This record gives sequence, C-alpha cells and structure tokens, in this order.
Amino acid sequence: AGGAPATSVMRSSAGLLACGQLSLVRCARVPRVWSLGGFSGGSVVMIWALFAPVSALMFSEKRVALRWLLAFFILLLISGMIDDTVASAAVPLPRLARDIFYVLNLGCASAGLFLLVSYSINVEKRAIEELERAQKEVLAAKENLELRVRDRTAELQDSEEKLLQSAEHIRQLAFYDPLTNLPNRRMLLDRLEIALTTDERSGQKGGLIFLDLDNFKKLNDSLGHDYGDLLLKEVAQRITTCVRGGDTVARLGGDEFIVMLNDLGVESGEAALKADVVSKKILEALNQPYVLRNYTTHSTPSIGVTLFGGDGDTLEDVLKRADLAMYQAKTAGRNAIRFFDPELQAITAARDELEVELSAGLHKGHLMLYYQAQVDASGGVTGAE
Repeated sequence: AGGAPATSVMRSSAGLLACGQLSLVRCARVPRVWSLGGFSGGSVVMIWALFAPVSALMFSEKRVALRWLLAFFILLLISGMIDDTVASAAVPLPRLARDIFYVLNLGCASAGLFLLVSYSINVEKRAIEELERAQKEVLAAKENLELRVRDRTAELQDSEEKLLQSAEHIRQLAFYDPLTNLPNRRMLLDRLEIALTTDERSGQKGGLIFLDLDNFKKLNDSLGHDYGDLLLKEVAQRITTCVRGGDTVARLGGDEFIVMLNDLGVESGEAALKADVVSKKILEALNQPYVLRNYTTHSTPSIGVTLFGGDGDTLEDVLKRADLAMYQAKTAGRNAIRFFDPELQAITAARDELEVELSAGLHKGHLMLYYQAQVDASGGVTGAE
C-alpha cells in the first residue's frame, strides 16, 4: 500500500545523501521514529548513533571482509527491530511503512557511507603510518650506511697508510743501510749494472772509488761500538758532500764505502783526472778531526779507484779492480789514493808530481814572471801580457 511513497522517500533520501545532508535528516527523524516505534524504534536510532565509535574501534584492526559482514548483521538486527515496531504500531500502516522505510533507507545509506569513509580513513591512516615508518627506516638505514661507509673508508685509509709505511720500511731495509741511510750493496749493484749498460752504449766512462777507514777496528775496540757508529755516520755525511747529486755513495758494510761516479767523459785520461779530483776531495774531508760527543779523534782512509765503461766490464770485475786498488793504497802506507790501471796511475802520479814541484818552485823563488809589452803602431806601450 505504501510502495510508491516509500520509493519516493528513498529517492529523496538518496538525493540528500548526495548533497551531504544525510546526518541532519537522520537527526531530524529521531523523535519521529522514537514516537512511532517506542523502545524498538529508539533502539534503531541508538544503534546507528553508536555504530560509528564502535566500528572505529573494531574496524581499525579487521579486514575488509569482516567489516562488511558485521555491517550485514547489523542491518539484519535493524530489520528485526523494524518488524517488531510494525507489529505493535498504533498508527496506520502506510504512514508507518513510509517512515520505517525512510529511516531504513537512511540507515542503510549511512551504514554504507560510514563503512566507506571509515575504510578510506583507516586505509589512508595505515598508508600514512606505513609511509612514515618506511621513511624512518630508510633514513635510519641511510644514516647507518653512511656511518658504516665513513668507518670503512677510515679503516681503508688507515690500512692504506700502514701498507705504504710498511712498503717504504721494507724498501728501506732492502736497499738502504740502517745506520747511515746510504744505499747498501744491493742498490749499488743495481745502479752499477745500469751504469755499465748505459756507458757501453754511450761510450762514457764511469769511476768507482773504493775506500776503507784506516785503523777503524782500533777505535771501535777502544771507545766502543757507539763511537764507531758515530764515526761511520760522520764519514758518510762528509763523503756525500764531496760528490755530485747524480753520483752514488754506498756503504758495503763495516768501514767500507764505495762511490760511483757517472759521465766522466769518453777519454780514459780525462775520466781518470776527474775521478782523481773527487778522490782527493774525499781524502781531504776525511782527514779532518772528528768530534764524537766529548771525544775528538782522527781517521784516515785508503782509497782505490778504477774506471769502467769498456767492453766486457762486469760487476764482479769492476768491484774486484777497485778493491785491489784500495789494498794497493794500504800497502803504500795508508791514507793514500791508488788507481788500478798502471797507465792511469802514471798519469795521476805525473800530475801530482807537477803540482808539488810548481808549489815548491814558487816558495823557493825558482819561477820568475816576465811581461811582454803590447804596443801600438807608433811604438807606444799600451799594455802587457
């Protein structure tokens, strides 16, 4: 009997829902439903009034399927209450039906709207929470990763520095004398081998000076090894000051030192004279007094010199010649210089003899200086030579 009006009312309620006025209409219908249905009608409204907070507590942790199932059972309960109200109503059925259907329509629409809004809000809330948690986790992971990268980088840098230091220490031990910091025998042999190859191609001559300290063992035994080490360090410094930057000063061990001279010239005589000049500078430097802490001492060297750069020169041959020349200097009375080659020795001996005779002649007045007059075209003296 009330189907057409009910349909009209339901359409109007849908229009109200679309306009966002559903809650106002529901509140306006509460007194009327309460008066129509008594306690049962009021229960319908109370259930819908409490539906929002209860579902907010329950739906936040439930799945979507459970939410819709709960809404279905609530609608069934409402339908049962409506049936009781209809059975006990004292008003005409058509009017009651219209109102009941209107309220039912509003309730169903409200329930659906609430479920959708609640679900959307909960989903958005959960999504925001998940996003915030994920962002925090990403930030924490990033900070942790940066910290680990910094720590690892520092460890790698420290390890690299230690490796470089270890490599340099190993190189120092392998190629340098720990006492004087001069190249040791191994580095000397490497450089001498390179020099032999280079000089053979270029035709240049090189020189090897072998020197040994005279009576070093006596000083070492009388004053102790500490003073002997101090003397060796001082000898190394003095020899280094007597040579060029490209030359090599090495310590073979004990009180033996070797100086390798490069590029002395293509002629043997010229190379021998240059090697003799350096040898004399070393001899003079090492003859100066040594102040070792509070003790002053003297030390002299015996020096043997040989040239290299000829065809067929080997490391062993060059070292052997220099060593033999050094022993010739010791045999000659020590504190002397000797060349291995007799011809080269004669050249340096003649030059030394000439220097001595010239010096003696100057002091004895054996030399007289004469000037040759320089004149012009008219016979006037303009200068002298």
